[in-house]
Order: sequence, then structure tokens, then C-alpha cells
Amino acid sequence: MKWLAALGGLVLLVLGAALVVEPFASLELLVVLVAGGFLVLAVGELLALRDHHWVAPILRLVVWIVAATVVILIPSVTAGALTLVVGIALLVNGVIRLLSTLRGTAIDRFEAGAFGIAGIILGLLALIWPGVTLIVIAEVVALWIAISGWALILRAFRSDSKPRQHSAPPRFPRLRQLWLPAVALVSTIVLAAVSTLLQVHMRHPDAFYEAASTAGAPGKLLKAHDYTGSVPPGSRAWRILYVTSRDDGSPALGSALVVVPANAGPQTPVIAWAHGTTGIARGCAPSLNNSFDTYGPPPTEAIKNGWAVVAPDYIGLGTEGPSPYMIGQGEGRAVLDAVRAAHHIAGMELSPQTAVWGHSQGGHAALWTGILAGSYAPELNIVGVGALAPAADLPKVIAHLKSERDGVTIGAYLVAGYAANYPNVKVADYVRPVLEVPVRAIAVRCTDDFGILVSTAISAMINRQVWVRDPAGGAFGERLAENVPAQRLSMPVRIAQGEIDDVIPAETQKEFIAAQCAAGSVIDYREYPGLGHVTLVVADSPAVSDLIAWTKDRFAAVPAPGCGAAVS
Repeated sequence: MKWLAALGGLVLLVLGAALVVEPFASLELLVVLVAGGFLVLAVGELLALRDHHWVAPILRLVVWIVAATVVILIPSVTAGALTLVVGIALLVNGVIRLLSTLRGTAIDRFEAGAFGIAGIILGLLALIWPGVTLIVIAEVVALWIAISGWALILRAFRSDSKPRQHSAPPRFPRLRQLWLPAVALVSTIVLAAVSTLLQVHMRHPDAFYEAASTAGAPGKLLKAHDYTGSVPPGSRAWRILYVTSRDDGSPALGSALVVVPANAGPQTPVIAWAHGTTGIARGCAPSLNNSFDTYGPPPTEAIKNGWAVVAPDYIGLGTEGPSPYMIGQGEGRAVLDAVRAAHHIAGMELSPQTAVWGHSQGGHAALWTGILAGSYAPELNIVGVGALAPAADLPKVIAHLKSERDGVTIGAYLVAGYAANYPNVKVADYVRPVLEVPVRAIAVRCTDDFGILVSTAISAMINRQVWVRDPAGGAFGERLAENVPAQRLSMPVRIAQGEIDDVIPAETQKEFIAAQCAAGSVIDYREYPGLGHVTLVVADSPAVSDLIAWTKDRFAAVPAPGCGAAVS
């Protein structure tokens, strides 16, 4: 019996290690590993039966067998259903162990209490916060199975051991049993604390981002409150709420940050500043963040040059969603309507002269703003569009990101965002079944809060194997293609690109620019050796200083350079 128990413990250790090493190989493998672990746990409870303590082990045995049976028999089991079963099993098992503290020795009660509390905490984590569902299954269950296996091995070799003759009695008998339950309890409490920290630090919009009505023409200013975050010296700022529109023509709310030089007046030109990727959840609005100089070319540089900055959040960031993430017309209308609304802030006058800046997602938004400007907001004088590393050719971008670890997060935002906006795009059609819940977990977290740690952890475990089919095909691919800013732009465009950009490859950018030039757009393309996706837009980047000089020329009506590529 001792060796059988040890063998069962070894099997548990191997199963736990398999879950840790390759948790997301397939949903089927995950089901087999979890069900197998539950069955071995049941065998462990059977081997642990003692004449005077048999009720609790029998109850726990039944829990593990029922959980394993349910996991195996659920037709077309999903990751969410799997986690629900795991959470309930851990919770019930923990309660049974906690009840075992009512009898036995002090050490037995401590062991039962520690494992009981740990099981309850782990079960609640799985049930309350499904956003970390697959992490709970892959890592927490693996930890639980491995600890149980080790405990079973120790129990097996301890159960039949006899003290050696003539040996001194142990100084602290049985206290060595306490280290394992103590480690399990402390580890679980730390996990719960970290999970709570990640949840608590997610930003949530306040009442400012709500309005009783969205009546009025697009660009109508609804609210303008003083902004209390960090802004450049010698400037004043407002957080504004305004009316914009969705693709179906229905009204929607947009929010933005407006920052102007203290001496702004009718001759002050405007930079419409389209931010890069922050996420697609409501808490990801840049105007909720107290840092102004992020997500694109430093807007403080615009203020230093005497220009006003209007920085829209887009729909669904701050305001009610869904957010039009990488959906061109939704982004472009939000930018143009934010500029319109800024002109109506009481006591402030600005020039209609407007240049659009954007980086990455913001570059995509900037290009679409230029495309829509003439027909959607003809009263605004858009003198130029500066797009830095724009996510322009979306099918090629996502095809490239399939092989990049950072692509897991961007891919999650894209597929979840498109599914929220387009009924014919389904997450389940493109994401492997075992990864649907982790992908959705990434999609609700922002890039600039503690939640990014969850996204990073999930991305590391996923190891880039996200897609069950080519994301550039089918309905998703068709929607990506229609959101490429391929139409001719009627104003000068500056596109800057880092030569070693691993998010938006320079080669992909060149193909897009060639197509735009062929369509008649005036593109001034600059490629910067040694710069990547982020380093392209830091304050001391030559791309930023070149953008400022180019923008000055646009406001001064200097003729713009034509199509072509240059290396700076």
C-alpha cells in the first residue's frame, strides 16, 4: 500500500508539471490532465483512509470523482465551464477539510485548516474572477495537484515508518508535517493578494463620462471640466464630453483632453492628437490617466510651439462602448468631433487650422481622420496628417504579429474589438477553444495599469499559438481589409517609420505608401535607422523633431514634399 500511494503521488507530480510546462497545448489535453489529476486525488483520498477518520476523506473522494466525471462528460466543454467545475471542486473540498478541524490532534487540525483555507481561496478565485480563468487552471490546479502528490508521497513513507531501536525520540514529533500545509496556505494567500491588487487597480470611469442625453449634432460640446492631471507649464486644460456618431449613424459619446497655451487665441492652430493602443475597455481612456505625455509623439512639444492639443479617447474608452479599435471611420469621426467640440469651450477661441498627429493605432486613426475630413467636417482646415508607425495595412500587420509575442495582446484587442462591433466576426471562429477565455481576459485590461501583468503572463504561457485559423481570412479578414486607410488623402501626409520596428515592419509600410502614392496622395515618407516602434516617438527622437518642423511648414502653407522615401 505504501508503494502504491507513492506511485499515485508521483503521478500527481508529473501531471502538475505537465500543466505548468504546456498548459495551452489544447483544450482536450487540458481536460485530460485536469480530470486525470482529480482521479488521482481521489485515489489519494482512498489511500489516506484511517479507521477513526474516514468520513472527510470519503467526502473528498466523492468530490474529486464527481468533478472528473463532469469534466469528461460535458459535451463540447469550454474553458469557462472547465474553470467553473474546478472552482466548485476546490471550494467544496476546502470546506470539507475546514470542517475536519473539529477533531483530531492539534497538528491534524492545522493541516486540515491550512489545506481547507487554501482550497476555499483557490476555488473563489476561479469563480469570482474568470478573467484569470486559464491561469487558475494551468497554474493553481497544477500547484494543487503537485502539492497533493508530494504530500501523498510523504504520507506513504511516513505511515509505515517505525522509530529505530536505541534512537533518541524526535525533539519535535510530527512538527515536520506542518511545512507543507503552511507553504500551501501562504502561497495561496499571496496569490489572492496579487489577484485582488490587479482587480482593484483597474481604472473605472467616473460620472463625468455619462450624459443624460446624446441629442445634438456630432461635435456638440456636452461638458467641459478643468483637468487636474499633469499638464505642461504655461498651459491650461479641460476634460470634455461631446457628441459623435457610430458607423450606423446613431449618436454616441466621446471624451477628450484639451490642452492649450495660456495665451491661446483665434490664431492658435490645433494639433488633433490621436493616441496609440491603450486597450479597448472603458477604463483605458487616456484622459483618465494623470500622465499627459504618453501613447504617441509628445504633445508637450506641441504646447511649447504655441499650438493647442485636442486628444480624443475615441468612443468606448471612458464612455460607453464598444470601442472602434482599429476601425477607421469610428476613430476618424471621434477625432474630428473632438476638435469641433473644443472650439465651443466657453471663453476660448482657436484657429480652424488643424494638423493631425498619431502613432501606431493613432497613426491609423490619423490617416482615417484625413480621409474623412473633407466630407465629414469641411469647416475644419486640416493642413496635414503626421502618422508615425501607423497600423495601416491591417491584414499584413496581424499576419506579422502572429509570430510575435507582443502580438498576443494586440491580436486579443483586435479580434475582441471587431467582434464587439461587427456581428459577423466571432472570437470563437478564430481563437483556439482553450484560449478564448484568456484572450477575452487580455481584452478587458489596459496597457498602462497593473492588469498588463496578467496580459503578459497569459501571453508568455500562450506562446503565440492563438489562432485556430488565419485571422486575415473570412469575415474578420474582410473587416480588417475594409479598415485599411486606402483612399486618397487630399492633404499632405508625413509618415515616419522606425527601421527596426518589430510591431509594424518597415517593409509593410513601404507597400502601403506605394499604393497611396499610386492613388494620388502626397506622402513624405521618412525611415529612421536604429529606431523601433516605441523609440520612434520618445521626446529626443529625430522623428519627433522632424514632425514638428514639418508641421510648422504646414501651418505656414509651405509647399509639401511629394511622394517618395527618405532615410533620415
